[in-house]
Amino acid sequence: MAGDQVPPSDNDLQLPADLDARVQALAEQVTADAATDLAKASRLEQHLRDNYEYSLASVFNSQNRTPVGRFLFEDKKGHCEYFASAMAVMLRSVGIPTRLVTGFSATVANPLTEYYEIRALDGHAWVEAWIDKLGWVVYEPTPPYNLPVPENKIISMERIQEYVDQLEHMQREHGLEGEVSLQNILISLWQTLSTSVVVLLSYIKLVLLNGWKWLVAGAAVFIVALFLWRRWKPYYIKGLSYFKVLAYTPRDTKAAVRFYLRHIQIVMRINGTARQPGTTIEQYSRQMNEAAGENPLMQKAVSLINQIHYAPETDVTLDPLILKQAFIQVYKKS
Repeated sequence: MAGDQVPPSDNDLQLPADLDARVQALAEQVTADAATDLAKASRLEQHLRDNYEYSLASVFNSQNRTPVGRFLFEDKKGHCEYFASAMAVMLRSVGIPTRLVTGFSATVANPLTEYYEIRALDGHAWVEAWIDKLGWVVYEPTPPYNLPVPENKIISMERIQEYVDQLEHMQREHGLEGEVSLQNILISLWQTLSTSVVVLLSYIKLVLLNGWKWLVAGAAVFIVALFLWRRWKPYYIKGLSYFKVLAYTPRDTKAAVRFYLRHIQIVMRINGTARQPGTTIEQYSRQMNEAAGENPLMQKAVSLINQIHYAPETDVTLDPLILKQAFIQVYKKS
């Protein structure tokens, strides 16, 4: 026979000898218009969930005893054992066999390990009532509280904050707030970090509220400056090359040739005659000659460049300043 079909015993109807008479009267009042045991059990369950408040503090105020009368008519708040005991007694007082069940309800998930942590405070109690033709039916008279949510979540500040809040609540309930422990260290570190973030965001918000006009103006200036820079950048680079060439004093012929040639290439690239990959110096020299109008000065410059690159061991017979003049001609053609 299945466990939920095992018939109840006399113990499942037993009531305390000193039961407060108000408890049975309340049970009869709540179930007065219920026609079946199933309806009576549901009415009592809903009555407790709707009219009483969950409080963890009662765990530390009453160990090994459940003051059902005081819970129902005075305090009207308590932990799960109070709710389960009250429902069990009320069910039995109206003739419904009942048993109280205890176990654990994991509610605290560590956001780093993704495991639920089970502590003594995760102990839970609920009720099973015997209903004819149905067997033992589970009832949860305790008001809603946090239960594990079976879904995948990424680690976030919100999840860590929830975890720390739960740890802090448990430490406070146990009276361990001031002790040195891993939990308290974690709580302190997180509070410091979260406070710093809140302060930083507050200053950012203050700046945005008070200085948004300056920020908008600054953004507009930046956009305009970026547009102008992209438009005038080629002229700036050409002008910079021009002043570098004018200020340059040749000390070594080969180094001077390479210097002038590099700046000639810069200006020609900006003018639309870039040196393509695979183009030889000789081919590029002819392009320079065409860009400068094929005059005698540029022809001498081309001869000097070819001599330096293709006959580096021979004595240089031309003045490298020819390339300076060639650069100026290319520059003025742009």
